[in-house]
Amino acid sequence: MIDPAPLNVTNGESEDTAFDRIIAPLTRQEFLSRFWAKSFLRLTGQPGRFSSLLPWDELSSVLERHELAPPRFRLFRDGKSVDTSRFLHGADKTQRLKAAAFVNCLSEGATLIVDAVDELSPGVRELAEACEDVLRTGTSVNLYAGWRTQAGFDLHWDAQDTIVLQLSGRKRWKVYRPTRVHPLKLDMEESPKPTDEPVWDGVLEDGDMIHLPRGWWHVAFPLDEPSLHLTITIEPAHGVNLLRWCVDQVKRHAEVRMNVPNLASEADRREHLARLRELMTESLADDAPERFLEDWESKIKVRPHVRLPHAPVDARKPINDATQIRLATAWRLSFERDDGSGKVSFRANDVRWRCSPELVPALRMLRGTAGRSVRQLCDVLADAKAARELQMFLMALAMGGVVWTERGEP
Repeated sequence: MIDPAPLNVTNGESEDTAFDRIIAPLTRQEFLSRFWAKSFLRLTGQPGRFSSLLPWDELSSVLERHELAPPRFRLFRDGKSVDTSRFLHGADKTQRLKAAAFVNCLSEGATLIVDAVDELSPGVRELAEACEDVLRTGTSVNLYAGWRTQAGFDLHWDAQDTIVLQLSGRKRWKVYRPTRVHPLKLDMEESPKPTDEPVWDGVLEDGDMIHLPRGWWHVAFPLDEPSLHLTITIEPAHGVNLLRWCVDQVKRHAEVRMNVPNLASEADRREHLARLRELMTESLADDAPERFLEDWESKIKVRPHVRLPHAPVDARKPINDATQIRLATAWRLSFERDDGSGKVSFRANDVRWRCSPELVPALRMLRGTAGRSVRQLCDVLADAKAARELQMFLMALAMGGVVWTERGEP
C-alpha cells in the first residue's frame, strides 16, 4: 500500500510530473524497465489520490455543456451498445442528451463511456501531456462510469497499451495473460480466449492503478455503487510502422514504383527483386530507428495551447534569453538534409522551413507539450554567432505560427 499526496497535475523536466505520481512508489526507471509494455502491474493508493483529475461534478458539467455524439459518447451494457435513440435525440452532429432517459439507462446497469476526455477536462489533458513527454508517443484518455453490476464490455484485449486510474468507487477486474504475443489490431480472430486462471482477480479501489500491456485479456464489473475510472490509451510505434516508413522512404526510386515484372523472364524478376532488397537494406541502416522515431514523434497530435490575455501581447514582444519557446503545430520537429544546399529542412504549418545544420541541436529540444527558454536553447549551440542566428530564426517561426513565445522569468 502506498500513501502519496493527492495528485496535483504538473508539467516539467524533473521526475515529479503527473506521470511519475501515478506510478508511485515506483520510479520512472523501474516502471519503464520492468513493466512498461512487458507485464501487468497493479499499484494501490490512498483514496482520493486521483479524484482531482475529474471530479463527478466536473463530469456532470461536461455532459451538460457539450453536444457529444457516438462513437465518442456511448453507453454499453452486458457487452452490447445501448440504442442511442434511448438517450440522445437530433441529427448526427447535433445530437442532444435526453437527460432523464440517460439517467434511467445508467440506473438499469449501462456503463457510460466518453472517449478523448482529455479534450474536455484541463486536468486530464495535462496528465495526457505528461504521459506523452515520458513515453514519446500519442496519448488519449477515455472515461468509464458505472453504477450497477453489469459489465460494459465482455472479456477482451486492447490493441493499445493502457494505464487505468480508479478515480472514485470500486470495480472488480479479471486479468489474463495474452494468448498472442504483441498482437496487432487485426489479430482479434487469431487470438483465442484464455483458458488459464486469471493472473489477477480482485477489486480496484479508489486511488489504485493498473497497467495493461496490449494483448492482456480483461473484463471489469461495477460493484453496485458509483464507479469512475480513466483509461490512458498509449499507442507506441510497432515494427510494422518502422517497415512501412522504410517503404515510404524508398518510394522515390523508380524500381519501387514500377509494376512487378510478372511477365518478364525469371532472370529479370530476380534482378528486380535484388534491387528492391538493396534499397530496403539501405533504408534499414543503423540510424533508421532514430530517423523513424523522429518522424513518428513529429506527427503526434498537439493540443491547442492558448493563453489569453497575454498571448497576443507576448507574440509582438522581442525575443530575449528568458522567452519561453513552445512548438505550436507539432510535438517535435523532423529534419531532412537538403541535397546540395548544405542546409536542413523541416515541414511545419504546411511550410517547408530551411536553416543551417548548426541550429539543429537547439531545434531538436523544442516540444509541443513544454516550453524551453531561449537561454536553454542557445546553451547547446557552438558559439555566439549560432545563438544570434537561432534568435532570428525563432522570430521567423513565431511569425509563421510554428512556435509560441511566452514570457519567462528574467
